[in-house]
Amino acid sequence: MVANRYPKGTNVFTAISARRAITGALTCALALAVCLPGAPADAVTTSPSTTTNAGLFGSGDPTYTGVYRQSLALIALVAAGETPPPVAVSWLVNQQCADGGFQGYKPANGSCTPSDRLVYSSEDSNTTAVALQALSLLNQTEAAGSAAKWLKDRKSGDNGFAYYPDQSLYPSDLPVSDANSTALVLMGLNAYNDAAASLNPPVTDYVTTASDAKAFLQTLQPAACPSDGVSLTTDGEFLFQAGGPLSNYATVQASFALSGHQLSDGPYLSLPYNEPTFSCANPPTLDPYDPALVSAGYISRWIDTAPTNPFVTTDPSVLPDPSDEPAWAALSLLASGVTPQSSIDSAAAAMHANVSATSTDPGLLAMDILTRHAEPVTTPPDPEHAAIPGLVNRLLATLAPVNSIAPKVAGTVKVGKTISCDPGLWTKGSVKAPEYLWVIGTNTVIARTQSVTLAASRFNKKIHCSVKVTNAFGSTTRASASLTVGRGTMTNLVLPTIVGSVRAGGYVAATSGTWSPMAMTAKIVWKRGTTVVGTGFAYHVKDADRGKKLTVVVTVTSPGYAGTATSKPRTVR
Repeated sequence: MVANRYPKGTNVFTAISARRAITGALTCALALAVCLPGAPADAVTTSPSTTTNAGLFGSGDPTYTGVYRQSLALIALVAAGETPPPVAVSWLVNQQCADGGFQGYKPANGSCTPSDRLVYSSEDSNTTAVALQALSLLNQTEAAGSAAKWLKDRKSGDNGFAYYPDQSLYPSDLPVSDANSTALVLMGLNAYNDAAASLNPPVTDYVTTASDAKAFLQTLQPAACPSDGVSLTTDGEFLFQAGGPLSNYATVQASFALSGHQLSDGPYLSLPYNEPTFSCANPPTLDPYDPALVSAGYISRWIDTAPTNPFVTTDPSVLPDPSDEPAWAALSLLASGVTPQSSIDSAAAAMHANVSATSTDPGLLAMDILTRHAEPVTTPPDPEHAAIPGLVNRLLATLAPVNSIAPKVAGTVKVGKTISCDPGLWTKGSVKAPEYLWVIGTNTVIARTQSVTLAASRFNKKIHCSVKVTNAFGSTTRASASLTVGRGTMTNLVLPTIVGSVRAGGYVAATSGTWSPMAMTAKIVWKRGTTVVGTGFAYHVKDADRGKKLTVVVTVTSPGYAGTATSKPRTVR
């Protein structure tokens, strides 16, 4: 069988996805948040700063995938029979660029960047196509029409679509259209054409563009005749681009797109499947050739014959499999009516595993919902459909506030000082005042206010604060780092003094002065200039001290406090 993975460096779509995953780990919080107002160090009274990202699903950096994951989440909610939150729909609509296209993310008050394959945040056909699917489902007619026109105007000369669709950006010898981008565009146009057909009057401007995209995809499914020139059974796998390489990910997305379905369609009914056989006199590009059905046959064989997990690449020479690949495989099989069910079950199970019990990735949650939704309905309801409400709740929970810069303890962390909890930076807003909590040690709560004064009993103990921010979709709590409470500084009210006649051979005494809070212990050090010459409350003046200046340095302590003061000097006679 022909190799079915992406050779490293050749699959532009997956390479971009990999780069996005790496770059997405870099925080852009400073670029997305409003600076906190200033305040005195010992009495910070700031409130959480928020951005306009209310309604954005997920807490990950949206720079490269914000619109994509938002669109998938909205499609999944519609498929599950849920009414998407208006604030989430508004977020997507407001992300649209002036020319109708979409880029991965448009920051608040920011502008879109024209397509540039070297700048990974500019407008692209994949993001625009998935947004078009969502907008069409949500009856956002004007926005959807603008997105459809943007795609139509950027069709390549071969009738396909490139990730960055401006052909002038590419060397003349580099194929620009690819299977993944064209498949997503075909899905988006299919969704728009279905919705536009019911408008009054109907809009049919993009039917031809969809047909052209479908025709281009078919050119990427090779089916060369064997040397005997008699017959062949096509393999069904798709090329990523004209000339190669073959690609599983291109195959699962192209197969689903060629089925004519939208992501929100289903549940599907399983239909009998017979692998088509053709003769060279009857090429696969003609009827009764069904490219979606043939590629589904390949997907089924690929899954069933894999010695290990077919969706995990262990070969270090190829790029990792995308995490949503099993969902696309299952959807392709379901939409094509392929049996046996074992292939679908394997793909669905792999997708469920990728969406672990702790996953908060809205894109993966959405694809898992769509996979389960596409499964045939059984009586009684099977576990696939029974799990959808829980996944929907988890998806909606990703609309809760997000902390981008952690809270911190502000002020001087010493006994007697008032310190405050700087709440840090947050996105997605709040519907009520933030809640603060001060904790000593690991779990002893000492206050629920933004500021707290440190009592003497807190000395040498660890302290931290936490902030809880709530919006209409949930609450998020984030804690500061722990700091150790230092000793407070005692206030000297009356300086220490040297008492007695300061003559060589005589004795003098020291007083410790007056302190607040009251001193409990005192340590006395006598100095001649800068040289220590004695300790204790009494001192025998020496001949060597004659003509020199004597001082006493007093260090006092009380619980949680310490202080130091020096007497006025006295000259020895």
